[in-house]
Amino acid sequence: MGLRLWVVLGLAVSAIAQTTRPVEDPKAVLTSNGLLYRVKVSNTPRPFRVHSLRVDLGLNRVEPVVLIAPDPDGRGPAEATLTLPQTLALRAGGDILALVNTNPFRGLPDASGHRSHSWHIGMPVDIGGLAVSWGTVRSEAVGEYQSVWFDSSNRIHIGIPGKDSQVREGLAGFRSILRGKNVLDKPGGPMHPRTALGTDPSGNVLWLVVVDGRQKGFSEGVTLEELAKVMLDLGCTEAVNLDGGGSSVMMLADPKGGLVVANSPSDRVEGRISVRPVPIAFALRKKICLSQPAR
Repeated sequence: MGLRLWVVLGLAVSAIAQTTRPVEDPKAVLTSNGLLYRVKVSNTPRPFRVHSLRVDLGLNRVEPVVLIAPDPDGRGPAEATLTLPQTLALRAGGDILALVNTNPFRGLPDASGHRSHSWHIGMPVDIGGLAVSWGTVRSEAVGEYQSVWFDSSNRIHIGIPGKDSQVREGLAGFRSILRGKNVLDKPGGPMHPRTALGTDPSGNVLWLVVVDGRQKGFSEGVTLEELAKVMLDLGCTEAVNLDGGGSSVMMLADPKGGLVVANSPSDRVEGRISVRPVPIAFALRKKICLSQPAR
């Protein structure tokens, strides 16, 4: 993958049609809870930046949580409304240390069958694949998407849950890109911003990764084969490609208790960075109690 240099970058907070501003280094608040955040900058074969977050769930300091936006129509065709990720975190009741986007999603068809791609806050959408929050299923697992789920011990599993599986939190990506340390994609293909989730054989160590893209000369994105190699280099043996493109975002807790955007999302509004609203996100929460949190 060529010469790479680990650097610690200043984080930036961004929201719809807002410019970024520097914030305090989040390393202290993250490392005190067993999380390690790094940025890896590469210039070969093109400029791209990898934001990675490593967490050992076995330390029992944090717990995985899936944050799902409200369902606008109950048993109707929509499963959630597009919501800013930071709003999803606020609705979760606090103590969120990090989050990334997860499942693919699509707009509902109109009378002619057309599905809009004009993503906006409040837009009703269909979530692609498994979506489970605190044991409550919002969207079922389907073979079209790769399921990722956590049991009551917070151990990660990749694949459709069995009939008797106790799924506490669940999400889905497009498909696996790394299996048993084997890269599943061939070289070549489109380069995009990417979000991925990976794990080691124990199912306790988890990596969340966002690669910035579509920003010429700064970070131009990676192919799926390159993304799999990024995950392998981090120490993953299994990895799943989650939703990417303009949805790719990583948010981290800052020392003041808020969340800031760590990466550089590719969407722009009037030339300014814009965080895309999503129906679902995967987060790490500081573990402070055993009771069900507000969702």
